Amino acid sequence: MEWCATKRRSCAFWILTGAVTASLIPRWVCVWTATTTSSLLIATASIVVLARSDGSFVRTFGSEGAARGQFNEPRCVCVNAAGFLIVTDTFNHRVQMFTRDGTFVRAFGSKGAAEGQLKMPHGVCVDGD
Repeated sequence: MEWCATKRRSCAFWILTGAVTASLIPRWVCVWTATTTSSLLIATASIVVLARSDGSFVRTFGSEGAARGQFNEPRCVCVNAAGFLIVTDTFNHRVQMFTRDGTFVRAFGSKGAAEGQLKMPHGVCVDGD
């Protein structure tokens, strides 16, 4: 079972004691359950934070920039049925996909209004397939 909900204020994210700084206000939080444990994905201004459901820190991935695996305002995070992490990269006008350990898999989209192009994607959703 998965669900995503926007969070624009301080939240349980700050339980990650010492892992991040208070300047990284969460943009989006996604909670998903894999087997018997739950995890949190938290999109901030330029990185994605992975944490356990109790708030304990696991890892971050990404950095500020436009290269593969970098972000310019990631806004939404989701997990598909295969377990890949999907992140909208708003000001790079693309969507990126990562493995659970944060390894870049692929990206799609570029700035524009033509087919296959995106303009500041803010959300992403996956179905059960």
